[in-house]
Amino acid sequence: MLSSLAVVTSILTVTLQGTLVNAAVGVGCFDREAIFSGAIGEYAYQNENPPQVPCNCQERGYDYTWSYSQYGGVGIYETCFCTNTVLSFTHLLNSYDYCYPGVNQESDAPVVAVATSINGWSDGPCVHPDTPLSSFHPFQVTDIYQCLTQCQAQSRPYAVLLPHRRSVTADCACFENSDLWLGEPSTSCGWENWNTFSYISQPSAFVKNQQARAKLAREGTFCPLGATACSLAQTSDSTYECIDTMSELESCGGCVYGEYTSQGPTTPTGTDCTSLTGVLNNGVACHDGRCVAFACEDGYTLIDDSKAVANYIGCFSRDVLDGRTHPSYKLWCLCTDEPPNPEYLIDGCHNPSEGTSDVTVIVPYQLAYQFVWYNCHTFIPNTPGTIVSSARDCFATCNPYSWAGVVYNPQDPSIITCRCYNYSDHPWYGTPATACLPGAWFIYNHFPQPSGAVKRRLGNRMEVRSSNALCPDGLTPCNILDGAGLAYECIDTDQELESCGGCRYGTFLSTGDQNHHSADCSAMEGVAIGGATCHKGVCLVSQCQDEYTTDGKRCVQT
Repeated sequence: MLSSLAVVTSILTVTLQGTLVNAAVGVGCFDREAIFSGAIGEYAYQNENPPQVPCNCQERGYDYTWSYSQYGGVGIYETCFCTNTVLSFTHLLNSYDYCYPGVNQESDAPVVAVATSINGWSDGPCVHPDTPLSSFHPFQVTDIYQCLTQCQAQSRPYAVLLPHRRSVTADCACFENSDLWLGEPSTSCGWENWNTFSYISQPSAFVKNQQARAKLAREGTFCPLGATACSLAQTSDSTYECIDTMSELESCGGCVYGEYTSQGPTTPTGTDCTSLTGVLNNGVACHDGRCVAFACEDGYTLIDDSKAVANYIGCFSRDVLDGRTHPSYKLWCLCTDEPPNPEYLIDGCHNPSEGTSDVTVIVPYQLAYQFVWYNCHTFIPNTPGTIVSSARDCFATCNPYSWAGVVYNPQDPSIITCRCYNYSDHPWYGTPATACLPGAWFIYNHFPQPSGAVKRRLGNRMEVRSSNALCPDGLTPCNILDGAGLAYECIDTDQELESCGGCRYGTFLSTGDQNHHSADCSAMEGVAIGGATCHKGVCLVSQCQDEYTTDGKRCVQT
């Protein structure tokens, strides 16, 4: 339900069959600090969110694109560096996992080769077949270009690059086809694994062969486009349900009981996000096939990218609601322009399943000057402070700085002091984290913003005031049944089974009936359990109950 978190390792420009595509071949994930030391080139952009120009290093006349990113503010801050510097394979890391952005720290650098000399090549999966590459007469290379140009000179449309740990050279072998690794499970693109590449503009016989393979694969399709046939638990091999594994909470990223095939279930691959240790009930979502937590049980702390959900202000007792009513749901949302009364700050919010839930207060990043909550610490300040009326006012005061500190006076919490710090000035380093209560410093950080950010923030504020801005991009704020207009949930109405095409109980803060385009695909007449899915706001039916047949969009009684 949250915005996508991913590292792009290859970029393909779509063209007509038979023409060459622009080069964009993923080389691997490299140690950022090592490769940037002494590198010569230019930045297409640096620490931008979102980037104002494309990362077009080929058009700038360079051979490589180096990029890295980190979480901060409203999402991911990105950097694109163009260079002709030839990378040493000694700096290659063993997995692309190192290149995922971190919270308050920069990722390592995924490297993409973009020179026109390899136009037509693209990277494929990384695999580890049982047969050693040494059986295919490999030759040694010091960069990706030596490998791909040699295979192209041999008129062989497939190449394999095998890097070794801390080795300047890698092994390269050229192949007529991909049969040797076709169907092999993917693995990390690192040391001692086959990094595969293919040439896109191929002879007609090759094209026909690939088309035949695609046709055979299509014959085993059991679900509508965008859904996967997942086997059901504790059932026979002949039953399955169609699931969007990119958003399904209990089968996130794959089928937890294996994918249904004509040969029987495959090995389980998905994750049940609700079973993650320490995650609060209803405190996790599945987004782009990845579990994203945003609330934890007592005794657990939200870490890594989970802090990017919203800017944390603190936990408060229910007295902070000041008489406002709320629905009986375990999780609910109240939107207001009023800052919370700091007198009601408490040490951590409790588990709502215990019936003692308190109130977590956050500020949308669009209105928080892109600050990210760091932690709470107790220390002796070394700079003068400024009295402010709320934490958000402190964010505005500290906008030109990297760090902001907010402290509520323990004798009178309504007195709020703000202090700003430069990037290298952080007196709380080395002090233990403490309870987020009056007297402790609430620490936040971000990238200092130029004056042009003021205009962008004004636009963000206007955007947040529209109903669509109440949720991450691509999601709609939908009323919860019996929520009395105070509670909503963020739904992707393009694929939500029970609110397909619109909000089932109306759009939050709407002035009229806005659910007339909504459909509950699971409640359609004659549809079998697990036999319907929502794709682009339209119910698609793949399986009906007995005595019904489907035309793809509904079940008709026979």
